[in-house]
Amino acid sequence: IPVVNMSFGGLIGDPDASPICQAITNLRNNGTITVVAAGNAGQELTNTLPAACSDAITVGASAQDGSRTSFSNYGTLVDITAP
Repeated sequence: IPVVNMSFGGLIGDPDASPICQAITNLRNNGTITVVAAGNAGQELTNTLPAACSDAITVGASAQDGSRTSFSNYGTLVDITAP
């Protein structure tokens, strides 16, 4: 299975109207998994792209004990966290 990793962020926009999210959806529809960083601003990531794209797997940062780091973006759109 092909995988695309996107470790950039900070773009603000409507995920439903975003060409980035549309590209991620197109990748998913063609069998590619897209993994994106939640971001490092320590804020809720609604409308932060590409982390808010519904067809991406969004990864936040955690400490070794599993708690969220202070710098990691957070919210219901984060699919998984890892140290």
